Amino acid sequence: FFMPRPESVRLRIYNILGQRLRDLYVGLLDAGRQIISWDGRDELGNPVAPGLYFYELRAGAVRLVRRLAVIR
Repeated sequence: FFMPRPESVRLRIYNILGQRLRDLYVGLLDAGRQIISWDGRDELGNPVAPGLYFYELRAGAVRLVRRLAVIR
């Protein structure tokens, strides 16, 4: 994703039931192109099952929710 200016960011992963599985990133990001990858694990380090998940990206007043699929 692209950050137009430095901003406080939170990126979270949720399961299909809306339960938070992991915070991938919480903190300040500089302006520009950003790449954050997920290793398919929850907060405890356990691999998640294949299926549909959601990520939520919050940056300032912006909130984006998109789905993603885990395929193993």
